[in-house]
Amino acid sequence: MSVRVDPYCYPGTNVPVNNAGFRLQTELDLFEADAVLLAAASLNLSPITGQFDQARLLETHRRLFHPVYAWAGQLRQNTGRMAKLRESGRVISCGPSEHVPAALAAVFADLNEDRYLCELDATDLAERVGFYYSEIDAIHPFREGNSRTLRVFFPDLCRA
Repeated sequence: MSVRVDPYCYPGTNVPVNNAGFRLQTELDLFEADAVLLAAASLNLSPITGQFDQARLLETHRRLFHPVYAWAGQLRQNTGRMAKLRESGRVISCGPSEHVPAALAAVFADLNEDRYLCELDATDLAERVGFYYSEIDAIHPFREGNSRTLRVFFPDLCRA
């Protein structure tokens, strides 16, 4: 039986390789929280524009996480199936990374067909946003930062 090495982590750890070089998860968590908060605030000064598609999702992730990770804005690769244990004890499991591009393409094709949720009343908008949010969250396109990226991406979509 072989042990799968996570290509995103420092060898022998579960700590993602990061721009600051932190090798302890607690230090990385503090750095990441501050860096992402500042990056999110800067989006108010320089918002992302353009179509609500995969490129925009990637740009949202890049803009939020580039201070922290060199691979910010890139789909996760070479992870196979992935599971992450949360502090709550909940395990997040997602499918193989090789399926991410096609799965995202299908979701964004559907979102396009739904006319990017334009002209929906509040109830229908909430239902459709919940649907698309959960679809992309289940795909888990990024190694880190999926939920935070979606929490920026979808309010932008609703304001458009």
